Amino acid sequence: FFSTAATDKMAIVSAGAWAELTAQVTALQQEVDTLKTAGNPMTNADLDTLWLMLCAIVVFFMQTGFTMLECGSCRAKNVVNIVFKNSMDAC
Repeated sequence: FFSTAATDKMAIVSAGAWAELTAQVTALQQEVDTLKTAGNPMTNADLDTLWLMLCAIVVFFMQTGFTMLECGSCRAKNVVNIVFKNSMDAC
């Protein structure tokens, strides 16, 4: 599978140098593996809190959207009462 140029270059490297290179590659692979696993600083509790905050924001926007829908389907004199009622629901 190797070309003659590649095998000639591999023959130049001594056995000791080859062993040293393989040891360095193995050490680098282990370091990369540890960085992959240690690179995630977020825990499950952090992700749960983030998800809860995102859902709360979405619920408040839904409340605002429902207020707009309700205000659009009633008479103008009742708009203030509806906005007040829906804002008290959110609190």
